[in-house]
Amino acid sequence: APAGGAGWRARSLRAAPALLAFALAASSLASSWSPVRAEEAAVTRFTRLMIEVGRLIKAQTPEHYTIAVNPAGAVPYYAERRAIDMLGLNDEHIAHSTTRILGSRKAGHEKGDGEYVLSRRPNMILIGNVWVDEADTVKMIYPSRLSEVQIMKSADIYDLYELVFFPLPGGRSLKALVLREGTSLPETGWGPKRFRPIPKGKWQ
Repeated sequence: APAGGAGWRARSLRAAPALLAFALAASSLASSWSPVRAEEAAVTRFTRLMIEVGRLIKAQTPEHYTIAVNPAGAVPYYAERRAIDMLGLNDEHIAHSTTRILGSRKAGHEKGDGEYVLSRRPNMILIGNVWVDEADTVKMIYPSRLSEVQIMKSADIYDLYELVFFPLPGGRSLKALVLREGTSLPETGWGPKRFRPIPKGKWQ
């Protein structure tokens, strides 16, 4: 074989380990980015849903409404309503509260104070970390995070609030606890027509 061909093969053999190492590093980097991309996609989907919910609240509730919500970002922004952040990132009282689970769960999602939230009598409490699905019937209520769990354990919750279905496109609906005095509002500007009491003992 020509000398030039032999030299090329020799250089290729010397470069092979470096090329292999580069390929392995690139593969490892790509695999490490996979969970990041999955998380980014999940956050994007959730944010789009929160925007939809915020716009729905703006369209179907009076301007004076106060809402209590865990994901207190896109929802109050697009709803243009005063909000109680039940996780405490934007609430001084909850932010300064203490909890025995601090440091053991997802950062920024451990604090809450259901009694405090109820004491402020928000007109609407978004339960189940903003509960949206295809059904408009209630079989079980799933509270999310500390404030919601404490709220659903309150002895007064059934007298103060009722569960309301706000219709969304595609047969879905937003489920929210609405202060009972709010259900006597004039029909003008008030969207939901069906009010159902929260069935006692039907949540976990």
